[in-house]
Amino acid sequence: MRFSVIITLYNKAPYISRTLRSVITQSKTPYEILIVDDVSTDNSLEVLDDFLRDNTAACEGINIKLIHHSRNGGPSVARNSALKEVTGDYVFLLDADDEYHDGVFENAERIFKAHNPSLLFLQFERDVGGRVLPVIDELSDVSKRIDEQVYFIDHPVAAFGHDHFGMNGSSVVCKREAVKGVLYQENLHCFEGLEFWYRVVKGLPDGERTACLLGGIQVTIHLTENSVSRKLVDNGGEIYLPAQFRQLRASSDIHDQKLRKRIYTIWVRNAFLKLPTTTQRVMFLWQYKKQIVDNLFLNWRYC
Repeated sequence: MRFSVIITLYNKAPYISRTLRSVITQSKTPYEILIVDDVSTDNSLEVLDDFLRDNTAACEGINIKLIHHSRNGGPSVARNSALKEVTGDYVFLLDADDEYHDGVFENAERIFKAHNPSLLFLQFERDVGGRVLPVIDELSDVSKRIDEQVYFIDHPVAAFGHDHFGMNGSSVVCKREAVKGVLYQENLHCFEGLEFWYRVVKGLPDGERTACLLGGIQVTIHLTENSVSRKLVDNGGEIYLPAQFRQLRASSDIHDQKLRKRIYTIWVRNAFLKLPTTTQRVMFLWQYKKQIVDNLFLNWRYC
């Protein structure tokens, strides 16, 4: 099995070595690593060059391709650049400050061979707060255990709207064929990964819309000082209203509406984390009162 790992890099000099080390020191190593530099302004490229030079032996047999952008386009643009170049049979996406746990490729190979899902979701932990997602014990209505720490997701589309089905840009693996011709929306400011994978799953033919979940922590998500989700803002006007609200609101599909409810909930929670004062939070609620009321209705309807 040929595994491709896509790493998007922008100003992650303190972390890129740790991330790459978690990839190349696995018991099974990937077929290729595609690193997209989105015009870093720190010394990320210098650190990367030093790491690759110092770990030549460990990287032997791995095709490593560096993709350099001429202008900064954001994570979606960077991921799209790599998706167009990927040549492996299965695709992993990893942010340049996150890290895989030991055995992730070996476990993925075992699951793809035994169960042949189109997608594989990895359980992950956040380094801040220690939260582990997805919360497997709360997913019995959409999944069932089929092997040790392996769960078959009965209805992948429905799972996206589940309150306990957390996912992250570094926690999804898929067959390359599953994302053939599918790209990230480059105009989205938030939830672009959730929107992308939801669109991937909905676009699969019925017989190929299969997914598994691998339990046991496989990925650590690091919230670093320049993480978008950690950045404080001065006022609610700096918090973008997700475009998915408008896209999903017009739909009559129940799964679209449940996903919209989930995005609403995460968006408000993240806004409160980004706004440092009570006054700013109250102003945010007032500014987006119509959306908040809409969210309350969705929570009542789909609770």
